[in-house]
Amino acid sequence: MQVMLHDIIDMEMSVCKMYFICSAKTISCPVTRYLVSSLESDSIKLSYIGVALNKEHAIAWIAHVKDILWKCCCYLDGLRPEFPADMRAILLYLHTLVAFTATNTWILLRAKHMEVLKTGLNQLCANMMGHLVTKGFYVILKVFNL
Repeated sequence: MQVMLHDIIDMEMSVCKMYFICSAKTISCPVTRYLVSSLESDSIKLSYIGVALNKEHAIAWIAHVKDILWKCCCYLDGLRPEFPADMRAILLYLHTLVAFTATNTWILLRAKHMEVLKTGLNQLCANMMGHLVTKGFYVILKVFNL
């Protein structure tokens, strides 16, 4: 399924508003799917990582992504793999966690001119992973025997 990507700065503002206004549970699957799909773009204007590269939005973006990743963990805590409907959501949330905590999944960084950012973005991923671990990431994953 092809996802139509929009200018990511505009999308980030929309995503922030949706997570703030709505119950995140009701919008998390489509929004999360969109954000993960954007990582498959090689355009800085379409990849959600492009927001982190904008000085005006970087700090808010980091906090926002940490929040999204923690919500993915919280949703995982309430799902059970033995139920087929839950399994699809589990796969999406796990994919989101992997996608945003490992730079090797970011198509944008495969461009030659972006390689200089890889070390800093790897550190950013490590910091996000550390944030999740301190909040209880491994306790949640233990439920799934992963």
